[in-house]
Amino acid sequence: MYDARNAELKLAPVQERPGGWQRWLHQNRGRLAAPVVLLLLILLWAALVAWQQYPPFILPSPALVWRKFLAVAGDGTIWLHVGVTLLEIALGLAVGLSAAFGLGYLLGKHRSLERIASPYIVASQSIPIVAIAPLLVIWMGSGLASKVAVTALITFFPALIATIVGIRNVDADLHDLMRSLRA
Repeated sequence: MYDARNAELKLAPVQERPGGWQRWLHQNRGRLAAPVVLLLLILLWAALVAWQQYPPFILPSPALVWRKFLAVAGDGTIWLHVGVTLLEIALGLAVGLSAAFGLGYLLGKHRSLERIASPYIVASQSIPIVAIAPLLVIWMGSGLASKVAVTALITFFPALIATIVGIRNVDADLHDLMRSLRA
């Protein structure tokens, strides 16, 4: 018979909780990974510049890059270039997405058009943008047009495929509902 009065109480061994900085380090190790890796990459970069003695126009030191960044940030010229870059991005997105949504809607609604256009779309998508970009610069120059064209090409194909899939995956009941509402 079991006698609870004489039974020994066995407790699990008590583990000490880590102290303040150890606990903080344990809790924040995920947040610390990216800055630590960045710092290590910058140190590796600086060591490579010091060890290999590359000319500054090939591989400038991190300190030189930082000084140049502070100079252009201080005199405000960086904001001019940021504005031009944002304009190129916005125009490229507008052109690429407009073309992709328009063509994607037509191809999604009319399967016969998709059967005709699909081989050409697949063939043109198989050419890497890296191969097309220099040709666009030669044909259009190094100005705004070539940069907008490259951005439009980068955004066109994913948006085209997503539009076709989205048009095709609308539930038939929703089609019937919109038809009944004359929408």
